[in-house]
Amino acid sequence: MIRVQGLKKTYRDGDHRTVILNDLDLSIESGAFVALVGRSGSGKSTLLNCLAGIETPDAGSIQLGDQEIVGMNDDERTLLRRDRLGFVFQFFNLIPILTVRENVALPALLQGRPRGEVLRRADLLLEELELGNRGDEYPDHLSGGEQQRVATARALINDPLVLLADEPTGNLDAQTALATLKVLREVNEKHGVTVVMATHSREAAKAARQVATLEDGKIHLAAVAAGPVDDPDPPAPIADENPTPVVEEPENEDGTDEESSVPVAADVAPAVAAPEAIPPEQLADLQAEAAAEEPVENHA
Repeated sequence: MIRVQGLKKTYRDGDHRTVILNDLDLSIESGAFVALVGRSGSGKSTLLNCLAGIETPDAGSIQLGDQEIVGMNDDERTLLRRDRLGFVFQFFNLIPILTVRENVALPALLQGRPRGEVLRRADLLLEELELGNRGDEYPDHLSGGEQQRVATARALINDPLVLLADEPTGNLDAQTALATLKVLREVNEKHGVTVVMATHSREAAKAARQVATLEDGKIHLAAVAAGPVDDPDPPAPIADENPTPVVEEPENEDGTDEESSVPVAADVAPAVAAPEAIPPEQLADLQAEAAAEEPVENHA
């Protein structure tokens, strides 16, 4: 499906030259879900932009199906993005003056397809993504997660071969991010769309079937079993090398200790020390001093 060979991309800033992609090779089969991971500035977005024909590499080959992307003119690249690719971005890029339905339908309308047919298709996608009752609303009435689902529906309206997702969870809270990843997984499985997702999050990468690490301008591809999206494994607790011993207090008849049902750690000082008992003779002296200092009321 996607074949990348010998891809090179360099950025220049005056006399300084930064190599971003260094003779990179990558093969992605049809129907795959691949996560591109790497540190910030490693070239993930640059690689996606090259795959989309947005940026032109200095050297190398990119084949999408039977089409060679490198060497296309501007018009050919525009048609490629419109007809064969879908995009989901970190920022949703919805048009605020269009309704949700119109935002989803826009790429297909630009193809010149009949408006009624396109709007029906948009409604079906919104229904599938649990936004069936939001089609007539405007983007600013939706939550971040809902806007990202609208963007995903828009990406699917032209039945793309490949969906490119650039940090799709980067602008979302943790719970909404999980929901977005679940949608991308379903898009991959139900529609058979090849998904290539750039992310800095190792947790987000668990949604993918393969993880490609971008480092030093090259790809290291590993096959992985996709992890659960809706219920990620919690991090394992860190074992304490010197655990504090716990001593159970004697239990009362009701099954609790004398003051609390919580075990008491041994050899741990309380936060506030209890006052020591005052000897009787010292207590008498203190009471006498306090009485001598009491103010005398004036009855004049």
